[in-house]
Amino acid sequence: MVLSTPVSVDPGSDASVKVFYNGSEYSGNLRTLNQVGEYVVSAQVGGQNQRLLGFTLVGASTNILHTFVAPDGFYILSAERDGEDVCMDRYNVDMEPEGNYVIEYECAPTNMIYKLRSRQLRDDRHRRRQEPRGV
Repeated sequence: MVLSTPVSVDPGSDASVKVFYNGSEYSGNLRTLNQVGEYVVSAQVGGQNQRLLGFTLVGASTNILHTFVAPDGFYILSAERDGEDVCMDRYNVDMEPEGNYVIEYECAPTNMIYKLRSRQLRDDRHRRRQEPRGV
């Protein structure tokens, strides 16, 4: 899953959860995961870590996305670049052209709708520029 805004993980008091950031165990505050990178949330099951969720946080400005692919169990409802509809199918959006993207996608089992808002840049100076904002 690709996200552009900070994430909060709240496992509750009786769950044993670990978060990995770019392959290393994350020891910071789980309520404010806001650094650009790859995250994996896992739980202790039978003495072993079991992956629950994985996502990539890209921030509000990036040039690391070329195609948005809906996660398993999700499908894309709409996609816009600079306020105009862009070519897409139910599972993919071409994000190669520079612009401001808004992609709405739905979780099929829960009917929850999510939005990805991201400024797609083609200049390498902005590769790791981070400007999280609310959705």
